[in-house]
Amino acid sequence: MSSRTETPRRDVGVLILIAAVAFALIAGVAIGYVARGEPDPGDPVTIEGEVPAVTVTVPAAP
Repeated sequence: MSSRTETPRRDVGVLILIAAVAFALIAGVAIGYVARGEPDPGDPVTIEGEVPAVTVTVPAAP
């Protein structure tokens, strides 16, 4: 047989393979998200400190 008649079947097979891999990836992510659940919120964090300031004086042009 010629390879021309087999090309459409091969293309369909490749598309089905790509769709199956994409579906498995999406399903795996969804199952992992549901199984893990939402993490408990942590305590609020407050950081206090001083920010150093620098003053620059530029003389006027002569």
